[in-house]
This record gives sequence, structure tokens and C-alpha cells, in this order.
Amino acid sequence: MKNNLFGFLFSFFLLLSANGYCNPVLIPGTFVRSAYLDTMRRTHSTMGLLNQDGIQGVQAMYVEVKGNATELTYDWNFHEGDIARVLQDDGRLRRTDGEMENPVPKIRVDSAGSFDFIEPKVLAGKFVRVADLDEEVRRNTVAGSYLDPKGRQYTFSENGEATFPDLKFTYMVGTDHVLDLYDYIIAERGKFIWKFSWDNDVLLLYKIQTDEPGGVTIPLPNPFLRLRQIKH
Repeated sequence: MKNNLFGFLFSFFLLLSANGYCNPVLIPGTFVRSAYLDTMRRTHSTMGLLNQDGIQGVQAMYVEVKGNATELTYDWNFHEGDIARVLQDDGRLRRTDGEMENPVPKIRVDSAGSFDFIEPKVLAGKFVRVADLDEEVRRNTVAGSYLDPKGRQYTFSENGEATFPDLKFTYMVGTDHVLDLYDYIIAERGKFIWKFSWDNDVLLLYKIQTDEPGGVTIPLPNPFLRLRQIKH
């Protein structure tokens, strides 16, 4: 697997060089703040870097290669995007709409799969590429096998399939906390949303109620399922 990855990277660099592309080079994809990933892996939660209003700032950036240009786009709070910025050879990021910024955003490319944000200071930190953000989040929050108090088995897979004794559904784990200040699972096509939390190795699931159509969602105070993790 590692040899295949290295072969892909080498071929990718050769392709860019053949088209006259100069360094710095980043592989297209999703780059996530390493501090966010580290906190999520430690806490099994996507809320580790929130402030009290659910604001996370820029924890992810999307990289695209268009011709000889590499474009980076901020993802604010996992809630909304921003204008694309073109990476210059000196690491500066120039807005595609021509608007000037002060300070000018700047990054330092460490490798094809990572960079350090240097300016502005409020965005400073290392970003690393992840193959699939949704899968990375599931893997480090709820993915695993569980037993309920009656000994029945439940599974949340890394690829988004959930299997209960009497229910199967696809799911994702929410990262947008601008409105919902709790960890949550979203079932396919928004069929339902459940809050989740951890009590040591027990996964607690809570149903959600809405105070009015389109209004604020409020988790019920008591979990409807307590699942003890048996494998991850």
C-alpha cells in the first residue's frame, strides 16, 4: 500500500513538472489543522477547538490544482467556504477576485501533504492532508462495535454504515457547531439526528427535539441508548 502511494506521488510530481509547474506543490484534497485532528483523536469529539459560540475558525482548507495554479479555499467553522486563493512561489496566497488583504495570507509547504499557515497569526498552525474527512471523523469518534445492556450488538462502521438489531442506516458525524453545540450523528437524508457523548467506554445516544419548525434543536436530557464499546 505504501509503495503504491509513493508511486502515485512520484507520478503526480512528474506530471506537474512536465506541465511547467514550479514549487511549492501540494496534492489536491482536504487539509485539516493537525491540532483539530489530535484533539478529536484524544477526545472522540469534534468540539475540542470550539469557543463558547460554536466558532472554530478555519480548521480545514481545500486544495485544487487548476492548470499550473494551486488554489486553496478556507472552510470557516465547517459551515461555509470563502474565496479561493492562488498559492504563489513564495508561499503567499492571492485572492482570485483581486482584493487585497493585510496581512497577506502566507503558508510554508512542508511536503506534498502538509503545510504551515504563517500569516495571519490567528490562522497559524500546521495543516495535513486527509484522504476522506468524513471517514476520518467517523473513525475517531463513534466507529466501532458495541453491546447494549441486553447483549445485543450494534456497529458504526468507518465507511458510514450503521447496523442495529432492528435498524440499518448510513450516517455521518457532524462537524458544524455554529448552531448545534453538541456532538451529533446525522442519518441518511436527514432522517434523524442524534446527539452522542462518551462515559468512559460507553457511547450515549440522545434524541433531539426542536422548539419550533426550523428552530433551535435541543437534545433530550437522558440517553435512549447506552452502548458499551467492544471493538474499535
